[in-house]
Amino acid sequence: MKLSALKTKSRASLGVFTLLCALGLMWSGTVRSLKDQSNINAALGRAITIDAVSPDPSNNNKLVVAAGKLSSGEMLEDELLKPGPYLALKRRVEMFQWAEERSSDDSTPEYSINWHPGQIDFFRFRKPQGHENPLLKFPPELKTVGQSTFSGFDGSRIIKAISDPARLILTKEMLRDPSLEIVDNKIVIRRDPSSTELALGDMRVWYESLPPGDYTVLAVQADERSLLGSERSDQLVIQAGLLDAEQFLEQQGEQASESSNGILYMGTVLLCIGLLSILGSFSQRLDLRPKVNLQGQAAAIFLSVAISLTVLL
Repeated sequence: MKLSALKTKSRASLGVFTLLCALGLMWSGTVRSLKDQSNINAALGRAITIDAVSPDPSNNNKLVVAAGKLSSGEMLEDELLKPGPYLALKRRVEMFQWAEERSSDDSTPEYSINWHPGQIDFFRFRKPQGHENPLLKFPPELKTVGQSTFSGFDGSRIIKAISDPARLILTKEMLRDPSLEIVDNKIVIRRDPSSTELALGDMRVWYESLPPGDYTVLAVQADERSLLGSERSDQLVIQAGLLDAEQFLEQQGEQASESSNGILYMGTVLLCIGLLSILGSFSQRLDLRPKVNLQGQAAAIFLSVAISLTVLL
């Protein structure tokens, strides 16, 4: 009986802790949503829509929304890809190679071969003999065009400011060597081209790219040449498409709302789990009849879900 009571008490304590974490998470989501909306409303009142084709020095140091075409006359390529219309091209590489994993006491390292990004330096292994990794033939690399424009502005700083280029969909026609395999949108380069089996030193290469096109930039205009200053600003958002200030900030508000809602939903799930832990401790005494034909564990689940949804709303 004492052990059973201890288990019940521990379960209830864990439930209370989970419940408090859930309420904190839901509160932070709500506060974040209100703060984001407040910031968006403030920006909407301050931001002005400018003509990106004809930069105006009178807008320097003002919060502006500029919609324009980000483009370049250059094309990017590498040893594997033919030249293509990319403003930025990021090559990602992983190799089938040895990796070392040390135990907590740091005395008996274990070694395994698997896919790992970049080059693992086997000279740093505790036991490098027998675990030699070949040199990476194609290292990771980032290329950007040398000359670019954002309508009437220079586009180089805007290209560098876009931190999430899209995954490039690879086709045989894009490759310098069309005989190379493409598996899961990755170019497979075998150390032994005659082999079809996975082996040490095999590589997989894929790309992320920034295509030319229409973009809208929210920023404090540094000058009439490059729009952005040399330092990264908190007041900088770049979105694909041509939008005016109101449309742009509405989209940002929707994205912020989705993010905040995700936190709220996560908190709701935790709240439900915490309530279930608490109510489950004495579920045998729960009886919702005659209002709801539920009792026991079913009643605990019903109450946990109902209370969680009520708090969410």
